[in-house]
Amino acid sequence: KDELEVRGELYLPKNTKYQPTDGKTLDNLRNIAVGLVKRKSDREDIKYVKFVAYQIISERYPTESSKINQLLHWGFQVVSVQNAMSVRQINEYYELYKSTLRDRWPYATDGLVIVVDECDLHDEINDKYTVGHHNHYNIAFKPPAESKETEIVYVEWNVSRLGNVIPVAVLKPINIGGANISRVTLNNYQNVEDIKLGI
Repeated sequence: KDELEVRGELYLPKNTKYQPTDGKTLDNLRNIAVGLVKRKSDREDIKYVKFVAYQIISERYPTESSKINQLLHWGFQVVSVQNAMSVRQINEYYELYKSTLRDRWPYATDGLVIVVDECDLHDEINDKYTVGHHNHYNIAFKPPAESKETEIVYVEWNVSRLGNVIPVAVLKPINIGGANISRVTLNNYQNVEDIKLGI
């Protein structure tokens, strides 16, 4: 009976039955989901996009876990949740996430979010920290970025709109996280020197 907001994310499941008609592959499910949602016409394929809830914005609920339970009661699909009482338990769950959970979940994900369960503590925690504009009672916990090896074919020099000359490495194309990478900016000279980048 009161006003509230349900937050979540739209996604295309890993086992989707959607087949692109433009010949594209299903490498990047996140980008395809965004494209389907933004379509102005031919909206029939929107049925393949699913919603997973992770938050209720309302002062009615005393804990984050009670919000998840309410979402489940209402029939929402919700993100996987695990209560932890120590840093050790967080680390154990993180290792489980990296080894098996990430592959088992129906949606692509790049990490976990650790949240203080007691909503009454959120303001107190935020008041203690003034760095940035984000909340301090939750934090993203991400595994190292995926990396792959490839070759630099050649370097071309581009002029930015500000007039800076920027080297761009043209690569033997590789796929990382569903995205095809064939060009990277080499604007950090110290990094180029440190890892001895060359053609």
